[in-house]
Amino acid sequence: MLKQIKFFVSALNSLFINGSSVNSELNIKHFSYKDTTSLFYELQGKGKYTVLIIPGFSQSLESWAKVAKMFSEDYQTIVLELPNKGKRKENTALWNEKEFADFCLEFIHKYIKGKIILIGHSLGGKIAAIISLSLQNRIRLLVLYAVGGMNAHFSLEKRIIKILKNLLYQKTSTINFSSIYKKVSVPILLIYGQDDWITPAEVGREISSTV
Repeated sequence: MLKQIKFFVSALNSLFINGSSVNSELNIKHFSYKDTTSLFYELQGKGKYTVLIIPGFSQSLESWAKVAKMFSEDYQTIVLELPNKGKRKENTALWNEKEFADFCLEFIHKYIKGKIILIGHSLGGKIAAIISLSLQNRIRLLVLYAVGGMNAHFSLEKRIIKILKNLLYQKTSTINFSSIYKKVSVPILLIYGQDDWITPAEVGREISSTV
C-alpha cells in the first residue's frame, strides 16, 4: 500500500507541474445515462485493480491524459468526464454532487469489475467520497486531490475566494460533507498543494481530523 501511495503522489504531482498532454491518440468511448452522453477513454493495463479518475470542475478527460497513461502501466485506467463539465457540453440540468455520484455509480456497475482505486480531483473528489459509501467493499484506496467541502478557518482573502468559487459553480452545495467524510471506512489519501489558493491545505487538515 505504501508503494502505491508514493506512486500516486508522484503521478498526481506531475499533473500541473509538467503538463498533461500525450502524443498518442486517445481511446474515446461513449456512455449514456438518462439521455445524457458522456465521453471517457480507457487505457488497458495488466494490474488486478482499476484506477477510476473523476476530474474536477470544468476539467476534460484530456486534462488527465498524462497521469492516466502513467497509471495504465500497472492498472486498468479509466477517466470519466462528468456531463457538462469538460470540453463537450451536454444539455443537462445543473446537477449537485449526489446526482453526479449516481451517474458515476451507474457507469461503475456497468463497466468495472473487481476492486477499484478511486481518484477524485476537487469536485470529482467530493463525488468520489459519496461513491465510496456505496462501494466500501470494492474500493481499495480513495485518493482525494484538492477536495473541499469543509468549513475550515480561512483568512478573509480565502473566504472571498470561496464565495467566488461558489459563484463559479453556479450552485451552492447543500450536502454535509463533514458527515460524509466521517462515514468513509476505506483507506484515504489526501493530497493538497501548499500554494493552492482555491482549495488550501487547511481544508485537507480539517478533513484529516474527521476521518
